[in-house]
Amino acid sequence: MQQLSLDKRYSQSADHLVSICHQLLGDKYNPITTDILKRLTYELEVILKMGYADYFLVVWDIIQWANKQGIPTVGRGSVSGSIVSYVLGLTPVDPIKYKLLFERFLNPARRELPDIDIDVCWKRRDEVIQYIYNRYGNNKVAMISTFNTYRHKSAIWDVARAMGIPSEEINKLISMSMEQYENIRNEKYNSQYRRIVNLAKYLEGRPRHMGTHCGGIIISPNYITDHVPLQQSIKGPVVTQFDMHSIKKIGLVKIDILGQRSLTVIAEVADTIQNKYNVHLDRYIMSDIDEKTAKLIRNGDTIGVFQIESPGIRSLLKKLQVDTFEMIIAASSVIRPGPADSGMLRHFIERHHRKKDMNIGHKSLIELLKDTYGIMVYQEDVIKTAEVIAGWSLHESDELRRSMSGKEKKETFAKHRARFIRDAVKRGVSVEETIEIWRQMETFSGYAFCKAHAASYATLSVQSAWLKAHFPAEFMAAVISNHGGFYNASCYVEEVRRHGIVILPPDVNMAQPHCIAEDIKGNSVLHKKNRSDKFVGVRIGLLQVKGLTRITLKKLLGKRKERPFESLEDFCIRAKPNFGEVERLIRCGSFDTFGYTRPQHLWRLKLFYNTIKTNGDDLFASIVKYSLPIPRVDYPIEKKLRDELEFMGLTLEKHPLWIWKKAIQFYINQFGKFVHAKDLHRYTGKKVKLVAWIISTNRTKTKKGEPMLFVSCEDLTATYEAILFPVAYRKFGRLIKRQGPYIIEGIVENDCGHTPLRVKNIIIIQDK
Repeated sequence: MQQLSLDKRYSQSADHLVSICHQLLGDKYNPITTDILKRLTYELEVILKMGYADYFLVVWDIIQWANKQGIPTVGRGSVSGSIVSYVLGLTPVDPIKYKLLFERFLNPARRELPDIDIDVCWKRRDEVIQYIYNRYGNNKVAMISTFNTYRHKSAIWDVARAMGIPSEEINKLISMSMEQYENIRNEKYNSQYRRIVNLAKYLEGRPRHMGTHCGGIIISPNYITDHVPLQQSIKGPVVTQFDMHSIKKIGLVKIDILGQRSLTVIAEVADTIQNKYNVHLDRYIMSDIDEKTAKLIRNGDTIGVFQIESPGIRSLLKKLQVDTFEMIIAASSVIRPGPADSGMLRHFIERHHRKKDMNIGHKSLIELLKDTYGIMVYQEDVIKTAEVIAGWSLHESDELRRSMSGKEKKETFAKHRARFIRDAVKRGVSVEETIEIWRQMETFSGYAFCKAHAASYATLSVQSAWLKAHFPAEFMAAVISNHGGFYNASCYVEEVRRHGIVILPPDVNMAQPHCIAEDIKGNSVLHKKNRSDKFVGVRIGLLQVKGLTRITLKKLLGKRKERPFESLEDFCIRAKPNFGEVERLIRCGSFDTFGYTRPQHLWRLKLFYNTIKTNGDDLFASIVKYSLPIPRVDYPIEKKLRDELEFMGLTLEKHPLWIWKKAIQFYINQFGKFVHAKDLHRYTGKKVKLVAWIISTNRTKTKKGEPMLFVSCEDLTATYEAILFPVAYRKFGRLIKRQGPYIIEGIVENDCGHTPLRVKNIIIIQDK
């Protein structure tokens, strides 16, 4: 690791790190207790003994620089369990308050090099990377490479292409099912397809090409080429020819610098509030779960909120009535597929509501695991259990945790088991209780999550929720602008609408490149007011218009600063867009305020460009004359919505389903009454039909390796989740190629209060 000389008063990095930590300790703790000093001293001793002082100083230096530039950062992963990282400002969570373990990150017995992962504003990540190159030298810094390996379809494609198969035929081959591939592979004659499939099978898992790690970067103490070979990547940066695993083996420590959209959302909203209302927001204010924020979280009103916006987690928030930081940490940990499939999630919910007692074998564990109702939700729970029950040191307990996670050999795991039972019995725990405790540890440890990481990300969840609760328009505008989150822009627009906030078009005189919150004239019954007691809307950004070039956008913004555009023709002459760009802007409502309808503007546009062709482009809008009057006509709402959906991926006035209103009514008349998504909880166990507009899909596999699909949908009332298990996926998966609309028929299930739909049938709604 690079030797730092950040302060000439210190000849050694160790002295420098110790001095900084003691200087900054008072900023985090008041009063500074004996326990706090003891924890800091212990961690520093371990860090210095293991030779990682420079590592911490380098990361601290990067964070310091980023913060001075106004680039938000957050440390994540097990490093959040370190008081040193908390004091240095690398991580946002107090490890003492939330009982986080330093040993999960670093301990004397750990053989692997530690990782410090830092998330930064996704828009400014390149600035941070460039600073690292400038600060430590281009000859000492490199990004880490990855080796992208062949998967089934890519192997088929490359082999078939090498054998001269036409692209159309390759596409047919790729679209075949696994069963069809097996039939080809088992053919007795040596067909060309059989050769392709067999060669592709041989290639699967082998390197295809080199890529760049999403965030990994290494800093060498001397010339980096003394340690690892380099090469120029396709995208530009110099990368190592070793991947991250080989980098660790040769003793180089990596730092992960990853772009994070939610950090950008939080920072942009805070800046907007500062400029708009002269209210300064910092992370401490936004990390406070006040009643308004707690209500939003309890109600599962968290679409757009970092990490707690999926259908499953929103349902869980309502089921648990989550309103504390600790419960957000727990909820975001138990909702993952492993705990849910293992039954841990159901046990957690039942114990939360006191439907089951907490008799978990030994009285020591009741106190130890009281926050999670006796369930080992976190990896740290396994470590603490081994410490309390068997009397092991924390670093010995972490070794056990690692062996249970599958990173150690089975023989090592068996030795840990025998020793655990022996040591626990010596401490007075009965053999039966010890074996039961071990069984629980073994059962849950494979699904347990790192609490330190969950706590770090829960901070962003709380800050996001606070902003949505207090400044919903500004918050949702930033979410849409940063293309972040679980859903697409159309879904977030509908969430804005559900909150009584008006959606405004990307007007050429008022819209910014990105979405913004804007004061409007509103209706006290329909529309929401902002902090200044004014009605508020979200104006769609100009960048949302597909096909609008950056050059035209730059001209638009520049000319608008001189004076507002007075008409469509004025815009065309001054901004000089091409015909297609203006047409798209018209269809997206960008000229609606000029007093003409959209078809009238399209008519004017054609006449204007015909005039330009005839007379040249050195005209002023005021002298453009039309020989014929323009008829006063307008498009029906369905046509406007269809255009908006095509050119922006969202709709302004109403939900996209309004485009197919007549067709949907036809199907309702044919099939009978449909259920609304907001009422699904009333139909548990029953077969129902719903209208579906798809907002996200997640293809995965069952334990048997069969493909299935999770589909997040919405109708005009709410969002819901539909599940295509393997049989349904084979029948209907091919139909889901667009957002919709669809009719989905299925059984409403009750999954710990969550009511997903087990799909039995899907019908594509056709225009009528």
